[in-house]
Parts: sequence; structure tokens; C-alpha cells
Amino acid sequence: MALSVVIRAAAAFWIAAVLAVAMFRSGLYFDTAFYRIGMMLSAAGALAACGMAWRLARLKGRLSGERRKAALSHYAAAAGPLGVSALYALSLLRGPASWQATIEQGLRWSAYAGFLLVVLMFLEDGRFRLWLAASLQLAGALLAAGGLAGWFGWMQHPGMVMLSGDERLSATGARLGGFFQYPNMYGAAAGAFVLWQLALLVRERGIAASAWSACTAPFCFAAMLLTESRGAWLAFAAGWLAGLLLHRSEERLRWLACSGSLAAAGAIGYRLALAAGPGHAATGYGEAASGGGIAGLWRSAPPGAEAALAVAALAIGGAALFGLNRKLAAVAAEGGGGAAAPGGRARIVAGGCGDSAGAAAPGGRAMSVSGERSDSAGAAAPNGRAMSVTGERGESAGAAASVGRARSVSGGCGEGLGAAAPVGRARSVSGERSDSAGAAAPNGRAMSVTGERGESAGAAASVGRARSVSGGCGEGLGAAAPVGRARSVSGGCGEGLGAAGTPGESAAIAVPASRRLAAIAWPIFTIGFCIAFWTVWSAVEVRVEGEGRSGTAVARLVYYMDGWTLLKEAPLFGQGGGTWRALYASVQREPYVSGEVHNGYLNVALDLGAVGLAVFLAMLGAFLLRIGRRDAAMLAVPVVLLTHAVIDFDMTYGYYWILLFCWLALHSSGGRRRGKDEQTQYPNDDGTKQYQSDVGTKQYQSDVGTNAVPER
Repeated sequence: MALSVVIRAAAAFWIAAVLAVAMFRSGLYFDTAFYRIGMMLSAAGALAACGMAWRLARLKGRLSGERRKAALSHYAAAAGPLGVSALYALSLLRGPASWQATIEQGLRWSAYAGFLLVVLMFLEDGRFRLWLAASLQLAGALLAAGGLAGWFGWMQHPGMVMLSGDERLSATGARLGGFFQYPNMYGAAAGAFVLWQLALLVRERGIAASAWSACTAPFCFAAMLLTESRGAWLAFAAGWLAGLLLHRSEERLRWLACSGSLAAAGAIGYRLALAAGPGHAATGYGEAASGGGIAGLWRSAPPGAEAALAVAALAIGGAALFGLNRKLAAVAAEGGGGAAAPGGRARIVAGGCGDSAGAAAPGGRAMSVSGERSDSAGAAAPNGRAMSVTGERGESAGAAASVGRARSVSGGCGEGLGAAAPVGRARSVSGERSDSAGAAAPNGRAMSVTGERGESAGAAASVGRARSVSGGCGEGLGAAAPVGRARSVSGGCGEGLGAAGTPGESAAIAVPASRRLAAIAWPIFTIGFCIAFWTVWSAVEVRVEGEGRSGTAVARLVYYMDGWTLLKEAPLFGQGGGTWRALYASVQREPYVSGEVHNGYLNVALDLGAVGLAVFLAMLGAFLLRIGRRDAAMLAVPVVLLTHAVIDFDMTYGYYWILLFCWLALHSSGGRRRGKDEQTQYPNDDGTKQYQSDVGTKQYQSDVGTNAVPER
């Protein structure tokens, strides 16, 4: 056990070291910087392949076909970059535009394949996912800390900050490029880390992990803003929107609230950092800032005070974000309250995860009562009707309708499930995973009563009506409607949730957990977004407004048109590595000098043609499809990098692929699947199926046998 922990820790340290070295060496953009680390990655991949082959050969006699197939499919992802490397090698047979660039690209992709194979080998043990996530957390912290240290002058590295008095290149006079020496690439990487931290934050329950994500996210966000990369900002917006749409309902509200808090904190820290950075004295911005505003307040501050203030503001913002997230988690766990409707109706009452949720409508109806994650859920409607009663994850679910009907009663997985309708009807009774679920309709009606995994869920309708009552995973959920009506009552994750209707007063609506979250999330997001927009726009307005006249976006369109012209010369197989750099001068429409086409996908098409582009897209699509099936919300992170590559040459950086493959492997090898925490499945030789997870191993007998699941 101790040895396995040491091995996982050593592997995580190795991955973190690879990411750190790749970042420090200009993101491995230059081939001379890539050679040494590329050879190491290729050698590591070769060793991993040999180890995998030896393991499969040793277990060949004991491996079933299903297990062999599962193991091979786990490693199949490494075939993508290896296939791209093979296509570059085949280009040598056709006489490429640049022999050296073709060989270099082939070596790069073989190194990426080797690195990915090593990561996948360790991820075969699901417990390594936590270690890999820790390596990525460290890489994100180094990315933000290194960039901000260079911005404040605490660290010297060539090209960390790009200075320019041309407003077409920088509105503030300076742009943060980090160790990559290129603001656009740095901004895309920082933006991806922001969304990853945000996604972890809204679902993380551990205090330490939540605190780390909350504290590092504002620094990454401020670093992204300091790049002044509009393309990176747009890619970040696309990834953020994807995260919003792909998260679940409550997580979506937490995503909004945390985004608003993060945006406000990061934007304020960004403006303070502008005052402390080299752009403060640049032409235009320096004079404007000295007249007032946040920057102008600190023009006479002692050296280092502005930087310290910016760091303090970002740290306070991180603490506030952590506190907000804990509050949102508490609200989500509390659930709703109750509604009383004397002499009338209780239309909708919802409660989450609690002990008691119900609706009572004496002298009327309990139309719909639902409880989620509760022990007792029921609807009582004396002198009326209990139309639908549902209990979920409790021990008893039932409906009682005195002087009426019990139309449908179902209880889940338990005992004592039934429907009783004295002087009335009991149409349908079913039981599933419940100890006691029933419907009673004396002189009334209980139309549908369902109990699933509950302890007590029922509907009683005496001289009244209980239309729908459901209870799940909690205690004491019920609806009673004597001479009244309770339309819809749901209880989940709370205590004492109910709706009561008695003669003489109007209905009151309870506030469920989702509505309480919405009441917090939307104002925070709106205020935070407005603060961030005003803070950032006031600094970069002059550059954004001048983009349409002669900006860099217009120049990119010229590159793309020339690239399309070049692609038509060899559309099927391309012309080998370095095609654009070697041949763009022969097709350019206007005079310019650019060694990059500023579109990663077009660059692949120029090198390898339509065939190579298809293989390339299939590799990425396979990863994204697996992530979408397991944890779709995590697609927001690669969306930033893959979207930004449409308008820039990020894919030329080795760091880009090492980081992207880490994220793709991490979230495609395991995670939440269909609402559950599930990892890669490996059938054992004894007929059981084994699931690797962060907390241990789950085993169950296939087809027949006893379920055996260790404690969480």
C-alpha cells in the first residue's frame, strides 16, 4: 500500500515537473528547447508501451476477451497523436516543403504520444486521478504566479511583458506574455485554468480543495485580463457559456454566483495591477491614470505598495469566493420550508433533503406533494381526493383518501405497500424499494400514490383531494387536505417541509432550495459582471473601438485567404511540416511577414491535407465524446484552448499539448457518469466487474450474485 502511494506521488511529481519545465522553456515553442524534453517523453512512452505489452502478455492466459478489450480501449487514446506522427513520417516519402520541419513535427507528435501513454498508464489506477489533478493545480499556480511576478518586476525573463505605445497592439501600454513570451497563448492557458478552478469549486465538498480553487482562480483571472488578448477573452467566454449550459440546475446557479464574485475580484485586482505594472508609465495610459481613478490614487505610493495592494485584493477576493461557495453549498443542502393554505390551496411546496416534507389541505385538495431524499412523504386529504402520491428513497409511501378514491399507489423496494379506499377507489398499487407505501381513500380519492426508496410516503384525502404527493430520501413528507386543496408539495433535503390547507385563508408558497440559490446567484452575477465590464472596458476601450479600422483581426483574414490558396495546391495530403513558413511568400496578397498562419487547424491541413486533418479532428473528437458522456460540464476547459486555436497558433507550443492531453486524459478516464461517480470499468477473471474510483474499488457480481460495495 505504501509503495503504491509512493509510485503515484512520484508519477504526479514527474508530470508537474514536465509542465513546469515546459512553461519555463518558452512553452516549448522553439524546436531547440523541445529536443531534450521531447526525447525524454518519447523514451518514457516507449517504456510505458513495453510495460503494457509485457503485462498483457503475462496475463494473456487469465484475461477474458472483455477485459483485454477494456484495457486496450483505455490506451487507444494514445493512438491519435501517434497517428499524426506517422502521417508526418509518410510526408517524407512525397518530398515535403521543408524536410527539417517535417522531421521536427514528427518527433514532436511522437513525444506527445509517449507522454499521453504514460499518463494513461497511471490513470488505469483510478486513485491516480487525484494526484494528476494536484499536478495540474500546481501547474496553474505556477502559471499565474510566474506571470504576475514578471509583471510586477519581481522576476526577470525575456519577453514576459510586451511593451508598446501603439494602441492597436496595447491600449494600456503593456501586455502580459508570461514565460510563453506571447500574450495570446498565455491568456488562453490562464483562461482555461480559471474555468477548471471554477468547475471544481462549484462541485467540490472538501474544504481544502475548495479553498485552493477559490484562492488561485482570481489570480489566474487577473493574469488573463493583463494579457489584453481579445481572442483569449472570447475563447474564455465560449468556454464559460459551455460550462453554464452543461452544468446541472443547482450547479448552474452556483456557477453563476461564483462567476460574478470571481469576475469582480479579478477585475479589481487587474486594475490595481495595471497601476503597479510597466504599463502604468506607458504613453497614453500613464497620463490618463495619473489624473484619477484607481491607478491615480497610488501614483505617489512607495515602491512595491501598488503590487502588494493588488495581491492583497486578489487574495481577499479569493477568500470571499470561498466563503460564498460554502454558503451556496449550505443553501443547496438545506432545502425549502412549508406552505399553509387554510381554506384554500397549497399549490407548490418544495423541500430538499430533509426529515419532513408534506402538504396538508383540510377541507380541500392536495394536488401534488413531492418529497425528495426523505424518510416520510405523504399526502392526506380528508373528505377529498389524493390524486398522486410519490415517495422516493424512503421507507413508507402511501396515500389515504377517506370518502373517495385511491387511483394509483406505488411504493418502491419495500414492504407494506397498499392502497385502501373505504367508500372509494384504489386503482393501482405498486411497490418498489420501500417498506410501507400505500393509498387509503375512505370516502374520497387517492389517484396516484408512489413510494420509492422511502420510509413513509403517503397521501390521505378525507373529504378532499390530494392530487400528487411524492417523497424522496427523507422523513415525514406528507400532504393532508381536509376540506381544502394542496396542489403541489415537494420535499427534499430539508426538515419539516409541508403544505397545509385549512378553511378560510389564501395559499402561501414555500421557497425551494433552487429558488433560494437563484435569489442569491443572479444578483451576485449581475453586480459582479457589471463591475468587471466597467473596470476592464474603461482600460481597453480605445483598442477595441479601433479594431475595425486596422486591427490584427483584419490582418488574420488575409493570412487565412492566403492559407486557403496554398491548401488548394495539395488538398488531400498536404505538403509536409512547415508548409506555411516555407511557401506563404509565394501566395501572399499583401506584403507582410508572418511565420505562423494563426490558425492551428488550417496549419494542420496545410501540413497533412484533408486526410491528416480528419485524423487530427477524430483524435480530439474521441476525447471530447468520452468527456461528454462522463462529465459534460468539464468540456468547458478544453473548449477554451480548442476555440482559441482557431484564431492563433497555440498548437505550435509544446506546453499547449502537454496541458491539453493532461486535462483530456483526466476527465475522459473517469468522473461522474449519468449522475454518478464512476470510473473506467475493468472486468475481473472471477466474473465480477471492478470500478476504479477516487475513494477505492467497487465490486459487484455480474448477472447473479450478491452486491458488495464498500463504505464510502
